[in-house]
Amino acid sequence: MKLDELIAQYPILQSVECGVQCGNGWVNLLDILCGTIEAHLLDRRELKDFRVDQVKEKFGGLRFYVSGGDEFIDGMISLTENLSYTICEECGNPGEVTGKSWYKVLCRECV
Repeated sequence: MKLDELIAQYPILQSVECGVQCGNGWVNLLDILCGTIEAHLLDRRELKDFRVDQVKEKFGGLRFYVSGGDEFIDGMISLTENLSYTICEECGNPGEVTGKSWYKVLCRECV
């Protein structure tokens, strides 16, 4: 799956003003995160104002900014962001943070 397919699949990503700004290697991470969040939102009427504000790479890791979430969503986001530091942003293989002034998580093949 590619980012554009992921965005089409999840309504919570369709309202992100700047689009999803990261490589296709993190699609599986985002797929699991968005699926979990959407399932959680179905059970929580008090979270009707939930919104994804921004999704991007920053300092080598994934950033997933939201409004109107709860502790469960915050925990899922934190777990996903931490996992992104071990997954190549380009291809999804195991990777590590590389770079000196611009950090990126890459595998040996994508460096």
